[in-house]
Amino acid sequence: MQNQRVKEMTTLAMFIAIIAVMSFVPQLGFISLGFGLAVTLIHVPVLIGGAYGGKRMAIALGFVFGLSSFIQAFPRGGEGFNFLFQLPHISILPRVLFGIAFWGIFVTTRKLFKATILRYAVTFALATLAHSVFTLSAIALFADHHPLWSDFVLDNEIGSVIALVWTIFVSNAILEVVISTLIATPIAYRLRDFSMQGAPNQ
Repeated sequence: MQNQRVKEMTTLAMFIAIIAVMSFVPQLGFISLGFGLAVTLIHVPVLIGGAYGGKRMAIALGFVFGLSSFIQAFPRGGEGFNFLFQLPHISILPRVLFGIAFWGIFVTTRKLFKATILRYAVTFALATLAHSVFTLSAIALFADHHPLWSDFVLDNEIGSVIALVWTIFVSNAILEVVISTLIATPIAYRLRDFSMQGAPNQ
């Protein structure tokens, strides 16, 4: 039991380190597309870590992902709409919900698909889409809570927060689903033999 606990903590620390590196190294976790838009890949370690380590790890990594997004939003606040992620209910809350949703999707697909690699691919695709929905919904609900939002709307001639959210979804979400699934699926598939009983059971 003690050895298993040490293994879990070591694995969690490893994935936290990966998220930290991806968060703060330019063009690694957030790939800029210009015009303030970026493809987010920092959630990929959350996907892989959750598939490997189970529910608690998925939620913990989701929180770390959100916290890193919150922290890096301050030095990068002048880039596009990054300043919105200075609000914890936009940067942190959706990522915790993402970790919870990931596990629910993973449990469901485990019942529906016998092939491990197919189960991973479907889970990662749906979870990535859920991440986009949660984050963009938070922006739609809370963007006007930030004191800089009004100036941002005027400077960028944005008709409404819904228009911004829809633009981000169309330009980013599908691309993130495809890229994240292609990256995370083979890695998680290789790691499956090292997880407890071949699959998370927490």
